[in-house]
Amino acid sequence: MKNVYLIFALLFVEKCFAQIPIGFKAGVNLNQIVHRDMPSNIGEERKSYVTSYHVGIFTRLKLSEKFTFTPELQFVEKGGELNSYNGLKIKLHYIELPLLVSYSPVKWLSIEGGGSIGLNIGNDGYADELYTSTDIGALGGLRFNLTKKLSLLSRYYYGVAPIEKFTLSFGDELKAYNENLFFSVSYYLK
Repeated sequence: MKNVYLIFALLFVEKCFAQIPIGFKAGVNLNQIVHRDMPSNIGEERKSYVTSYHVGIFTRLKLSEKFTFTPELQFVEKGGELNSYNGLKIKLHYIELPLLVSYSPVKWLSIEGGGSIGLNIGNDGYADELYTSTDIGALGGLRFNLTKKLSLLSRYYYGVAPIEKFTLSFGDELKAYNENLFFSVSYYLK
């Protein structure tokens, strides 16, 4: 009897998701970890970008003729290079949920903006306990619609919640944030 319920549940879920058009996206990102509000008695840290990747799925829900809502689910690798620590590279792995609203002034271009929350699922083995379990940020960018199904995307991510906090020896608190540039190719199945 359990197998009958399982088969029924799987058929129901498949039928529900068959009604939702999905797309796939993949691309590269340029990442850095930045320290904002750096105390003046510490020199400005040289910023270096680390290149990584992201892959995910998305759907588009039409709100009006010019506006769409685009929820996504993606795996993304973020991080940066810490020049003050002999070029130590930090790579953080996230399952991320971007929620975007798109405006299309013309058929071939969409302007996108929204927020994103990511769940840190680990890193490349460096100090797991230093980094928070979530990353929250704002996204903005452009989608170039090459065809109805194929698009090129470029986005900027600005972390608004710190991914790391620590107190310096003289009492000041230093906070680190993710900042990323994303370049993607997306294919919409509808």
